[in-house]
Amino acid sequence: MGGWMKRYSIYEARIAGSGRLIGSVALPMIVIAVLAHRAKYLGLFEMLAAIGFAACLALLAIVMCIAGLVVIWRQGGVGLGNALAGLLYGAIALLPASALVLAPRFLDQSPDVSTSVIDPPAIERQEAALWPPMLVAHLGLNEDQRDQFPDIVSRRYRLIPMDLHAAVREVVARNGWTLTDETPPDLPDAPTRLQIEVRTSFLGLVEDVAFRIRPDRVGALLDIRAASRVALPDLTGNADRIRELFRQIDEVLLETYGEISSEPVLEAETGETGEEAGAGEGQQDLLTPQGDGRGGIRIPGFKPYIPGAEGEAAPADGPLDDGAAATQRR
Repeated sequence: MGGWMKRYSIYEARIAGSGRLIGSVALPMIVIAVLAHRAKYLGLFEMLAAIGFAACLALLAIVMCIAGLVVIWRQGGVGLGNALAGLLYGAIALLPASALVLAPRFLDQSPDVSTSVIDPPAIERQEAALWPPMLVAHLGLNEDQRDQFPDIVSRRYRLIPMDLHAAVREVVARNGWTLTDETPPDLPDAPTRLQIEVRTSFLGLVEDVAFRIRPDRVGALLDIRAASRVALPDLTGNADRIRELFRQIDEVLLETYGEISSEPVLEAETGETGEEAGAGEGQQDLLTPQGDGRGGIRIPGFKPYIPGAEGEAAPADGPLDDGAAATQRR
């Protein structure tokens, strides 16, 4: 008759299992809070509170899992998988809060960016100030914006303001953005304005974007201003937003007209009148094609309407009849 062998219980680091459980709760909490805020079911303050609470849980999970690893190293036993999984969950759940704290140090962002620093497009805000007030981003351009974003300048298009306004409206419609204010063109060469509400890519923070279109000696001059409502960073900034808007507007114009040239305009050039902005020495005349010395191309202020020939442009040098002239005056 053999003797009985005493079996000792295997030690289990329960603190590592608890850390894994807490870390697994913190991670989906952040995901749900961000998605609920983007879907407008959760306010900004509630989302930030959820991210902060999840970050505290993530820190607790990391501490507990490290303690579990120390116990396993000293006494042996099981629980290594729980400790490593808890560390992973906690580290991932801690990333959003860390990004909010460290992003201003590493990302080149500004709460208010405009293509025109001297005379930026106006932004109208109808909502009440956010709470708490420390999160509100107030309007105001930085004096060193030109040094930070030298490519963010006004653009000149060989189009009448009405057509450029329609292209901007098409960009807004394609992205599903909310149009909050608009001054539609009452005449083809009249200045126009639009203001939209957009959301950032990750946190869904609200930004105001204003478009200003004015008649220019070549066609139309476009200015864009993007301003954040909240003094919190995201993955992309307002300067990136303006660059993306210019790219999408160029895409719409390319699809519509086949080829439309645009020209960056420096701040000093936007105040020139048609007589002062003539092609000077060493400056290219945009109305004269390259390699053609026969003179400039006559560009009408807008495409005239001729009764009986709708969709056909009038001859460049031909006089308009009385009906077309009356239509233009109207």
